[in-house]
Amino acid sequence: MASVDVPRSPEDAAAPSAPDTAASRGANVDPEQVGFMRDGTVIALSDREVVSIDPRGAIQRKALAKGERATIPLHGSGQGVVVEDKEHVTLLDVPSLKPLFTGKGRPVTSSSGDGILLDNPTPGVVVKVGDKLLHLEPKTDSALRHVEDFTMTSSRAFGIVTWGLDRDDNGPLYEGEVFSLSTGQRIGKAVGMQPYSMQPAAFLDDKFQYGIAGDEIRIVDLGTGKITRRKQMYCGKDQILANPIPSPDGAFLLVTCADDLMVLDGASLGLRRRITRVMPGCDNGMILPAHFDELNKRELVVEGCGGESRLDVSTGKYRCGDSEGVLGAPYEMGFGVGSPPRAPGERAHLPRCTPEERTSAMPLGNTGKYHWGIEEAAQVVGPRKTISLEEGASIPSFSADDTKMVYLHKGSVIVRALPEGTKVFELPHSP
Repeated sequence: MASVDVPRSPEDAAAPSAPDTAASRGANVDPEQVGFMRDGTVIALSDREVVSIDPRGAIQRKALAKGERATIPLHGSGQGVVVEDKEHVTLLDVPSLKPLFTGKGRPVTSSSGDGILLDNPTPGVVVKVGDKLLHLEPKTDSALRHVEDFTMTSSRAFGIVTWGLDRDDNGPLYEGEVFSLSTGQRIGKAVGMQPYSMQPAAFLDDKFQYGIAGDEIRIVDLGTGKITRRKQMYCGKDQILANPIPSPDGAFLLVTCADDLMVLDGASLGLRRRITRVMPGCDNGMILPAHFDELNKRELVVEGCGGESRLDVSTGKYRCGDSEGVLGAPYEMGFGVGSPPRAPGERAHLPRCTPEERTSAMPLGNTGKYHWGIEEAAQVVGPRKTISLEEGASIPSFSADDTKMVYLHKGSVIVRALPEGTKVFELPHSP
């Protein structure tokens, strides 16, 4: 359904407080978390207050009652702040902090996460998209029992609700449904995208879902909810099919069979090659931490084990690698007698991909261009320069497009423009 009337808080009738543009007033309570929203608004959270700073510098504040806790989504993509207590969850609009919805439920926990999952009396999802508040519900004739997760495309055009099923047979425990986030209408079925899965079974871009259901690969057109391509692939006894990753140009679809990488033709899903032992020999389980390079659309960047490796999936050849583990050496369970694990064959003598000083640096932002420096000083390493922050500054959060970063320093909220690091706003701490 489209934008609907849903239960709201009594506070909703009250007008929001007038914007405070005097940044010198400062933060009344030390913030503990800070981050960007999709529209560029900065949200600062403490255990007693939510502070909203819009891109013009206008400030809104909302006090939190004892027992309330506020959360914001990751990656700077959200449109709302979720406040929860023991019995209710409230979705606040940004930048006004005006309550949009209050009910029984829990926050979305995935990275797209500024919605509310409802279980009673009817399972569903409440989420704000643009200027609409949507209430997404399952088909009335389904045997679904509870909502497990909600994931949106980066464009916020489509969303997939994952329903958990209460079953007595051996059927699937999860099922997905595609919704249009412009109308709220249900479009069709999809593969469930349960959060924190140790065997990733689906990948979402702005047009398709690349999913795995048992031994079958399914590609779902999000606009129609129809399966456009499917392929049976049996990996072998006790080998799990997982980790679908499409190449940016659609030429390839990657999946894993246990530790091996299967390179499929993007159109026919026919097997092009099998590359053995691609899964990093680190403590990442069956999750392949990899993505395609933005510029070289044939090169897969595999991360882990203190660095990265780069693999040309069209030839099956590695170009470089920062450690034995990220080149496919088996996982070393402990330190014992004998030789350490080695990468297979010709991979053992490849050059490094990244400078040695960067291998233990924490990646920041959403584009892969920034890292947290490994020196004692607080530093953000960028493509043009290294930006030194104030001593004791928190690790920054980035806007969705990586054009700004925000962080905390001694109770103050500081925003800097990127890539130069120029300070553009500060909400100082008010003791």
